[in-house]
Amino acid sequence: MSVPVGTEVWAADKKISDMLTPGAEVVVAAGGRGGRGNASFATAVNRFPLLSEEGDPGEQRSIRLELKLLADVGIVGAPNAGKSTLLARVSSARPRVASYPFSTLEPVLGVVGWRDLSFVMVDVPGLVEGAHRGVGLGHQFLRHAERTRVLVHLVDGTVPAPMDAYLQVRDEVRRYGGGLERKAEVVAVTKIDLPEAAARVGEVQSVRPGTRVHGISAATGEGVDELLGDVAAALAGLRAEAPEASGSGSPPVLRPHKPRQRPRVTRSGNVYRVQYRPAERLAAMADQRDGAAMLQLMDQFRRQGVVAALERAGISTGDRARVGPVGWEWE
Repeated sequence: MSVPVGTEVWAADKKISDMLTPGAEVVVAAGGRGGRGNASFATAVNRFPLLSEEGDPGEQRSIRLELKLLADVGIVGAPNAGKSTLLARVSSARPRVASYPFSTLEPVLGVVGWRDLSFVMVDVPGLVEGAHRGVGLGHQFLRHAERTRVLVHLVDGTVPAPMDAYLQVRDEVRRYGGGLERKAEVVAVTKIDLPEAAARVGEVQSVRPGTRVHGISAATGEGVDELLGDVAAALAGLRAEAPEASGSGSPPVLRPHKPRQRPRVTRSGNVYRVQYRPAERLAAMADQRDGAAMLQLMDQFRRQGVVAALERAGISTGDRARVGPVGWEWE
């Protein structure tokens, strides 16, 4: 089956693959093996084959697909930190912008053009304390940020303690996991067009020693260009460290490993039952009323190793052997 890029495939509560390569495919439920008609059993000796073979049913699995948006940059922060306003400022996206928390109810993508570069930015709904365990809305969408390369962390400069707000969101990101806490981060204090916000950039800077904390106003555009410059530099550095695949050649198709089968014999009294799917397929289609067909079936059993498996299991004259619906007395 084919699924969109950026999709996780789960089957039977087990993750099979992250689909990251364009055109990648993964087989999660294999189709059944086709049967064979009697012409397939014709040989120079057996010119009139009477056997045919039934096919196998395909696999049945319960599958859950989880689609994750692909973006270069994810905007995170507490509710009402100005994430949607920034995205609307730097791209053509038009997210809902309002003066109350949780105006963003789902991730919004925008393409940002900065000088001669372009990248995709996603606005992740606001994070509150306890988001990692299901509080609020942002935890439902942080999985989309897992695909990003850089996080832009916005801190509302009008809140009483922006330093605490920054640390709280960082803690939620860390507790969520998924590698988010290890991503490159660019930090900005928002709404610096307001006097109280401009005075608090230094407070957040105190918990980010050695790293520049931007002061921006998405409403007026102040500081936004410098912020995008740092984002572009972070992206360029990551791309240099891990260049993207060129996309040449065919993507791999992942298939579950199928171990080699061998006839397995179980005994109940004097009845020896063979469990071996290739032999059972033949037995299911054999006409037991036709003596010639049964002779050809026994010849196939010898070729498949069924007779040798019965002998290794200790079958003796007078015992009963059974393969699928076919049973006979051993001589």
